[in-house]
Amino acid sequence: PADAPCRDHATNRYQRWIIDMCSLTAAMTVDGMAMSAYSENQKSKAAEGQARHVADVARFNQQVYNMRANSEIQAAEYEADLLDEGVRRNLARNRALAAMSGVVINTGSVDQVQYQSLADAEAERLARLYNGNVRAHAARTGALNYGMQATGALASARAERVAGQINT
Repeated sequence: PADAPCRDHATNRYQRWIIDMCSLTAAMTVDGMAMSAYSENQKSKAAEGQARHVADVARFNQQVYNMRANSEIQAAEYEADLLDEGVRRNLARNRALAAMSGVVINTGSVDQVQYQSLADAEAERLARLYNGNVRAHAARTGALNYGMQATGALASARAERVAGQINT
């Protein structure tokens, strides 16, 4: 047939076009995969950074709560010392007033009143110290919670880093 060379030429051109399209599609697929891997890597780096930030904040809060625990103990001891000083002053004043009125201060009901005042003051002192210890324990528990949060956030950061390496 006379038109056979034209058909062969058109067929070759069509085949080259098909090959070019397949090459273009393959190149676009590889490019898309590379962009996806890059995107996943960037996402994992961002998530890792966020997790490290959460861990830093949690460690900071842990330090704050530990300092708060120490402050609670010191505050309770200070309150107890103030109470002791006030009790000493009141007992001395009461003793002086009783002596001025002519009562013998080392005997009988005056002595019993002073002993009872001392016992009451000691009970109040111990209650204040106990309350300070309770508040300090609560602060230490909060510090432990923040410490665990920091540990979990760091584990999350490591997992994100590993996930980013696996996906790329």
